[in-house]
Amino acid sequence: MDINNFEKLVDKAFAELPEKMVSHERFEVPRLYSMVQGNVTLIKNIVEISDKLHRSAEMIAKFYSKELATPAVMKNNQLQITGKFMDRALNERLNSFVKHYVLCSQCQKPDTKLVDIQHVKTLVCDSCGARMAVRAT
Repeated sequence: MDINNFEKLVDKAFAELPEKMVSHERFEVPRLYSMVQGNVTLIKNIVEISDKLHRSAEMIAKFYSKELATPAVMKNNQLQITGKFMDRALNERLNSFVKHYVLCSQCQKPDTKLVDIQHVKTLVCDSCGARMAVRAT
């Protein structure tokens, strides 16, 4: 193979690569903001959190309901949790949610999606291709 043919092949390969292959930005778990009203805790920014995590607000609500063993429902773009809970406890639960349902266990990137593979919820990483079964929420 001559050098001109090799350079043409390399140029062709680079032309077919996507514009941005790797994201170098640092992922940070969003902080939630809550407010206690009577015997109910309201998470005000649940919609923004669900958008950033690429998971539905209903999925996050179901996770909080199971973790805190109390009803959690979506109302007026807010998550209402029965009971009085501090921001710190809720943020710790959110970190747990991110660890189990958002971050890839292999490369630790948030570029994942949840899919059903043969009736098993599976976390599929778009960055490295890893697959991991997760417990249903």
